Amino acid sequence: MTRTATGAEIDRFFSEAGVTVSDQRDKALLTDFAITSIDVPDRLDMQSLRELQDDGYRRPRWFSVSRSAVTLWLRRALGLGLLAALAGLVWLAYQAVRAEIGKEALSARISAATGLPVAMAERELAWLPAPGIVLRDLRIGPNFRADRVQIRYSWDGLTQAFSRRGLLPEATISPMVLSAEQAIELASLARALQTRSELGVGAVRFESVSLRGMPLLPGQYEILLQRQPDGGVAPMEIRQLGGSGEMQLRAWPEGPGTLRFELSAQRWTAPVGPTIAWDSLVAQGRAWARGVVIESFTAKVGSAQVDGAWAAASDVQWSVAASVQSNNADLDAGIEALVGPGDAGALRSPLRGRASFSALGSGHGPSLTAAVARSVFAGQAQARALTLTGINLGVLAAQESPVQAAGGTTRLSEVTASLQWSADGVSIRDIRSQSGGMLMRGQIAVSPMLQVGGALTVDLAAVLPQSRPTVVRVGGTLSNPSFSRP
Repeated sequence: MTRTATGAEIDRFFSEAGVTVSDQRDKALLTDFAITSIDVPDRLDMQSLRELQDDGYRRPRWFSVSRSAVTLWLRRALGLGLLAALAGLVWLAYQAVRAEIGKEALSARISAATGLPVAMAERELAWLPAPGIVLRDLRIGPNFRADRVQIRYSWDGLTQAFSRRGLLPEATISPMVLSAEQAIELASLARALQTRSELGVGAVRFESVSLRGMPLLPGQYEILLQRQPDGGVAPMEIRQLGGSGEMQLRAWPEGPGTLRFELSAQRWTAPVGPTIAWDSLVAQGRAWARGVVIESFTAKVGSAQVDGAWAAASDVQWSVAASVQSNNADLDAGIEALVGPGDAGALRSPLRGRASFSALGSGHGPSLTAAVARSVFAGQAQARALTLTGINLGVLAAQESPVQAAGGTTRLSEVTASLQWSADGVSIRDIRSQSGGMLMRGQIAVSPMLQVGGALTVDLAAVLPQSRPTVVRVGGTLSNPSFSRP
């Protein structure tokens, strides 16, 4: 049974707790909860209530500044200042680089390197896909002019421009036509630009160069001059563009106005000499504006090899001189190379075996082209044993009536002949052979179109005393000759 406390008991309870009844009643009004049936807080409840009411919160003033906001804006201002400083440095660097590679600055630096006056119509800057410079209508001295020169930086090389080294990895020059004099001077200019210029060009590439009045180098060529890893200058590399086969020429200045060169080619037809696609050809020599000397060359086709030397020079007019020789050359391989791959299937080589020959040649003309075209070679050939295919000369000579002969072979021993070669073709004269009891002599001519004409005289008096010398006509083509007796 629940009993309700009386007023006296309540007063006595608060007296013992040290709280007057009037204070307690006032406090009771502020109580948020009660732990007894009487809504009276204890000391712990009062302490918790005071802590909740005093949590450190203060109403902000109108002009107060938060410390966190100040820190945030200071950081932002510092970042903006750094960006502005960096942009200023970049702008100053750009102005420095622009001054270093300006039109006047570049002209002065190229002129200092070459020792010649330099002018250009326009200088353009390019940034994508890689930074670079384009020079238009560049003129160096009185003889060299390029419509367009493109110089490309690498991004790493661009940073080196700040140190005034200005590394330009490659300069590409637009197609041009040059004379022999300009080509020699160009090699010296390119080397000077690479070795002495403050530009420090890593490579100079001529996209396409045509050499005017130089029959030894017809067609178009790519020319490359580049630095070696050790800082030296590599030889100028010349590579033929288009045409059959491959030809590369390495050249470097040997002295004032003189180049030394080495040539290497594969499956290539030389611009002078027989129209043979040589399996390999190597040569070395010297060249200058008014002359060229090929000190030695070796050309191979199949198992046939030809060696020689060639020279041309100009005073009042051009003169050409050459020597060629071959030891134990394979005639079958040489004739097949002359006929070419198109007719190889129908080839019936008229001569088989090996022979040796040597010849000297010369020519004169108002130009090098004319001197080469007028060159005439003369020499001697000999062979110990040859086989003439398609005809048996002994059987044909023994016939008493006119006959068109085909088939058979004739073995020839100790063959000698005089050779003459020119633009009109090859002439084999004074052919002599002693084969057992048969004596043969005659001459044969081969035109530039490989048409064959001539006559052979066969004498069988040693075995048939009553016989007379017989003339055998030779015709047809080199790939399919014909023999007949009138």
